[in-house]
Amino acid sequence: MCFQILGLIASIVGGFIQAGAQASAARSQAEWKEYEMGIKNRQLENEKHLAFIEAAERNRQINLAYEQQRARNLAIATGNLGGGESRSASALSVYNRQEADRQLRFSNLNVATFGQRTADQMSINDGQVQAAWAQANITSGAAFAGAAVNTFGALARFGQAQSAYA
Repeated sequence: MCFQILGLIASIVGGFIQAGAQASAARSQAEWKEYEMGIKNRQLENEKHLAFIEAAERNRQINLAYEQQRARNLAIATGNLGGGESRSASALSVYNRQEADRQLRFSNLNVATFGQRTADQMSINDGQVQAAWAQANITSGAAFAGAAVNTFGALARFGQAQSAYA
């Protein structure tokens, strides 16, 4: 009977050790996912900041090109007409400003779209982390519930065996 009790205890303890190992493995996987997605999110954040810096530089270059073209057009018009600005030079200046504004809008739209895609991907990454932790909690709960059920089953079998001997 002493060996039966020792066997019962070993079975119960082993079941809970196994459940603990499964829970620990599930938590480790969730921690790794959280670490991995944290790195990816930082990379995305860096890419987003770089895109904003590049867009600001593009916008500066567009405005600079517009101002240089405007100055050239004004110099040509002034040189040809002996002073003042002609209607064609004025029209060209308006066209150049409109073209610069179009390029600026396109550049800003691109960076805004990239920023939104980055934010969306970061949300997906955060969702994957939450799903990994949920899975870890489910796995842990199921492992310990299984160990508890096996414990009750072992105790019931032990009780039946003791009743048979009594």
